[in-house]
Amino acid sequence: MANLYDYEPCPPDRTPDRTIVIMGKTGNGKSTLANVIAGRYDGDLFPESSSSTSETVGLPTHTVLHTYAGKEYAIRIIDTMGFGDNRFTEEQVLAEIADLAHMCSDGINQLLFVTSGRFTEEERQAADTIIDVIFQPDVARTSTVVRTRTPARELAQGVVACKTAEYKQNLIRLHPSLARINTYLMVSNPDDGDQASVDQRRKTRTLLLNHIILHYRTVYTPPLFAEVKARVEGNIKQKHAAEEEIQKLKADLEAEKIRQKEYERKHKEQLEELQRANQYLAHKMKKKIPWYQKVGRVFGF
Repeated sequence: MANLYDYEPCPPDRTPDRTIVIMGKTGNGKSTLANVIAGRYDGDLFPESSSSTSETVGLPTHTVLHTYAGKEYAIRIIDTMGFGDNRFTEEQVLAEIADLAHMCSDGINQLLFVTSGRFTEEERQAADTIIDVIFQPDVARTSTVVRTRTPARELAQGVVACKTAEYKQNLIRLHPSLARINTYLMVSNPDDGDQASVDQRRKTRTLLLNHIILHYRTVYTPPLFAEVKARVEGNIKQKHAAEEEIQKLKADLEAEKIRQKEYERKHKEQLEELQRANQYLAHKMKKKIPWYQKVGRVFGF
């Protein structure tokens, strides 16, 4: 049976050395690629879908370890919901964008734009949103186009530099700023479950991770991410200030309760002392002989 795992999870307290964000149309093999990069060739880590309905909900994120040139790297992989899934409302998409901006507020090293061949109109529209609204055109400098399901005759070593007119024109049609992308990776991720399929996925994983580690050391922080980070930090400060104020009010209330209890204790003690004094006086009054009885005793009546 084929070994379906090269997966080595990263310790939770370790800071990632590289952050990868994967985007693409539903059904293009986006989540499959995420699993391959993570080293889970059984597809169990990131939910996969071969249809037009995305299995990705939220922002599945996993950090794995990979060794390159004798050094161990922590690679954070962030999958996103696929383009073209009508199940998601505009509000859900915007919420995910906000979550992504918050999650990657310190920047990303690589944006992988996944396609299965020629770009569709749907992908062109998505590229407009991704580049113009979320990341800004400068993201092209830290982006790689990954073509999945590449036929074996075209696969070669799996890497094609974007120097041919065909690739350049294809990218420019997707979005003009993508002309600055210098790498177009072609991979094949068969899921036959046999050793040959696993070997091909393992080759894809090594190719992609080595490529990212070697060429994408720089962190890119989109203006939107920085703005969201500033807002989040501002909200956190406000929240902390509010929490401190609440704690102060709680402390003042607790101190007031203590003072009230002390007042009630002293009042009770004073009341008990007064009651004891009254009881003592009443006892003394009972023992005291009235004056007329004393006079009667003197005169014998």
